[in-house]
Amino acid sequence: MILDKTALSELTQGALRWEWDAEGFGTPLRLTPEQTDFYSRTESDFSRARASAGVCLECHTDADALSFEYCLSPGSSRDLWGFDLYLGRRLFAHTEGTLSGPHAGVWKVPLPQGEKHLRLFLPNLAVTSLRDVELTGASYAHRPIHPRRLLCFGDSITQGYATHFPSMTLANLLGLKLDAALLNQGMAGEVFYGGSLQKLPDFPPDLILIAYGTNDWQSKTKSAFRRDAEAYLRTVRAFWPEAFAAVLTPIWRIDRDTPFTKGFLFPHVREILEEICESIPGMRVIDGENLLPPVKELMEDGKVHPNELGFQIYAERVFQELSTAAQHKTDFPPGPPEQRNPLPAHTATLSVPPQDGSAAEPPLPYHP
Repeated sequence: MILDKTALSELTQGALRWEWDAEGFGTPLRLTPEQTDFYSRTESDFSRARASAGVCLECHTDADALSFEYCLSPGSSRDLWGFDLYLGRRLFAHTEGTLSGPHAGVWKVPLPQGEKHLRLFLPNLAVTSLRDVELTGASYAHRPIHPRRLLCFGDSITQGYATHFPSMTLANLLGLKLDAALLNQGMAGEVFYGGSLQKLPDFPPDLILIAYGTNDWQSKTKSAFRRDAEAYLRTVRAFWPEAFAAVLTPIWRIDRDTPFTKGFLFPHVREILEEICESIPGMRVIDGENLLPPVKELMEDGKVHPNELGFQIYAERVFQELSTAAQHKTDFPPGPPEQRNPLPAHTATLSVPPQDGSAAEPPLPYHP
C-alpha cells in the first residue's frame, strides 16, 4: 500500500497542511500560510517555521514493512536530524544523520506480523519532505482517534533542541503521556510576541502549553517583558476561552544569575508571569525551575537545552502537574463525551498503558 496525498494527510498528526512539489515530495507544515509568511522575515526564521517538530505519521495497520524516501533541509541552527519509529508507545527503530552529510535517502524497516499501532516521528530540527511512503503488505491503515488535542507554544526547548531522538522532546513525550493529538508550534529563538498567534479552526485545542521567557529575559527590559507577556496571554485566552491553558516558566539555566538587563533578574520572569495569570481566568502557572534539576549534565549543551534524559524528567514532571490539575480543577476539559475521556488519574506512576489492545512487548529494536 503506497500512501497517496489523501492518505498521508489523513494519517498525519501535528501538521496543519502538506505542501507538494513537482517531483512528488510532500512537506508537512505545522503553521498556517499566514504564520509562515510572518516568519519569512529572515531565512533562518522561515526554515524553523517549516521544521517538522511534533509531526508524526500514525496508524493502526497490519503492514509487514514501512518504507519511504526522504529529503531534508535545515530547520534549525543544529546540524542534526533523526527519525523514530514506535510500535505502540515504545521505540522500535531509529535512524539519524547530519545535514552536512547525506540527508536524502530511503529508510525501510521490517515490522512484526499482525496488527500494530505505528508512529513515525519526523525530525524536529529539519524541514522534512517525503515521497513513496509505503506500508508493504498492508490491507488497511486506520487513523487513531485521540481523546484530546494539545497545542504547544514556545521557544527552542519546545521545538526540541537538540535531541537526536525526535520522539523524546517535551511536546512529543507529553503527547504520548496524555494520549493527545499534538500540534507543536515551538520556534527556536522565540519570545512572547502576539504577532505569531493565529486562530486555528482546524485544530481547536483542549490543552495549551505556553513556554516562553528564557529568551525574553536575555533580550528585554522587565517592563517590556511584562507588556509583551500579558498581551500574548490575553490573546491566547481570547482565541481559546474554553481550553485549559498552562504557562511553564523557564527551566534552570547555567547563567541564571547573570543579569542581562539591569534590574531584570531570572526569578522575576516567574514572578511576573504569576502576577499576570492571576488576572486571566483559567490560566495556570507551572514553576519551571521545579521541573528540572539544576544539573548541567541533563543539558545537551551543558547550559540551556535539555538532552534526552533531561526532557524525560521535564516531561514527567509537567505531566504530574497536569494530572494534579485534572484531579483538582473543575476547569480541565474532558472533551466531547462521544470521543474523549478525562485525563487519567495517576498516582504512583506516570506511565500510560498501551492503547493498541495488547500489553505484549514488541520485538527488539531494529537498527539500520
